[in-house]
Amino acid sequence: MTDWISGRPAAWAVAVMCIVIMAMAGQAQSAGDLDSDGVSDSIDNCPNDPNPAQINRDGDSLGDACDPYPAHHLIARVLAPDFAVTDRALQLIYWLEDRNGAPVEHLDGVQFTLTLSGWATFEGLSGPGRLLAGAGTHEALVEFVDGLVLLDITDPVAEQVILGGEDSQGIGIRLEPQLFESFEAGDGGFTHSGTNDSWEHGIPTSGPGAAYSSSRVWATNLGGRYPTSHDASLVSPRIHLPAGSEPTLEFQSWLEVYSSSDWGRVEISHDGGTIWTTLETLNGSERSYTLKSYDLSVFAAATVQVRFRFYSNSYGEEAGWYIDDFAISAFTKSIEFLDPALDPDEDGLTNSEEISVGTGPKLADSDWDTLVDGADNCPLTENRYQLDSVHPNGIGDACDDPDADGVFDREDNCPDTPNTDQANLDGDRLGNVCDPFPTADIRIRALGPDFGLTDRPANATYQLEDASGSTLTTLVGVRATLTLTGSAVFGTAASEGV
Repeated sequence: MTDWISGRPAAWAVAVMCIVIMAMAGQAQSAGDLDSDGVSDSIDNCPNDPNPAQINRDGDSLGDACDPYPAHHLIARVLAPDFAVTDRALQLIYWLEDRNGAPVEHLDGVQFTLTLSGWATFEGLSGPGRLLAGAGTHEALVEFVDGLVLLDITDPVAEQVILGGEDSQGIGIRLEPQLFESFEAGDGGFTHSGTNDSWEHGIPTSGPGAAYSSSRVWATNLGGRYPTSHDASLVSPRIHLPAGSEPTLEFQSWLEVYSSSDWGRVEISHDGGTIWTTLETLNGSERSYTLKSYDLSVFAAATVQVRFRFYSNSYGEEAGWYIDDFAISAFTKSIEFLDPALDPDEDGLTNSEEISVGTGPKLADSDWDTLVDGADNCPLTENRYQLDSVHPNGIGDACDDPDADGVFDREDNCPDTPNTDQANLDGDRLGNVCDPFPTADIRIRALGPDFGLTDRPANATYQLEDASGSTLTTLVGVRATLTLTGSAVFGTAASEGV
């Protein structure tokens, strides 16, 4: 409207228009669109910053318009034991990953609020990182340095403590408590064995020709087909599922088999591998990565292992089975603090002793070899015969390594001399570094009559041979202790030898 005299808008009309505009703005805000970008706040990935296109390159909870790290989907993970004791500090290790499981080490200024339930408190830094606030409390604001934060915590009370996290700085980061293994940093602690075992960890060039995420997988053959008559398994490390949790096993699977008589089987054990429960048998080809998911709620409070068993018949070969992005999700990471003086599993070790050794405070036989931890000379290594002959010292041959070369006495071909590579040129029982004759596999052959008389000496001849039976005539200084049974005794040397 205009003023009839001046031709300018009437003052009352301007006022009405302003009221209408303000009302419209108020309606927009009451409808839940604070930034007026046409996207409801309930689904807007930047509710305070106009971004009608909702661009989100990293796929986290924040759009690019309000994400300080728009190219990084940040996930914080924590490494912590399942049990601790109330009389000592416990170190927690937090680190940053991207959504593919790759470490994020180069971002500066990433801050996150960590939380503890119950009476537990953060005491201070025990390594890289910055503790910005919250020392002595259950809530700590930290800043990652080179992708890491190491903190000590304590708890004076025997209780279950839940580890949590809050994105207090609004940067789109979250704490992911689930176990997740992308197999990028290593093999995940998985082991394999069996008949015609062809399981491999690495970059696949056959089958799918790629990992589901990043580059590495576990497969029955990374660069070809699986063999016939294959019956071998890939086994996860032990995983403790907290009591009261509702965990789910998930992984990406790619499978190609020659016929329905070849199959892959997903199994789980809660008794160290004595009994395996089948979760599913896959006997048909799935030539694209498929998410497999299994409810593990019935195994809550147990320590479990997951097994991928692959079987093939005696004819026909194909690409086989490829496993990636192994995860156990939907449970909160927690630590059970225990009274150090108690022995709840009655294995002869207190909780404090179990934590120091590394055995399970609520598992009487941690290595499942039928011997309780307190009576086992290698409580973390299966050795039901308790051999302690190489270095008799109370530590079993299966776990004793006095030369600190990473090879236990049971397998070490030079138990007193470090030799990590176990090189053994002549193939005898001694490695090169402790073998005085490293190029000769020396055997002693006894030659002599089958019968002798009690009233006169019998001549016995001993000669040195190699593994092929050839006589060794050039070696000097070879010594051996010879023995006789019964009442027979050695006389003097009749000819050669000393």
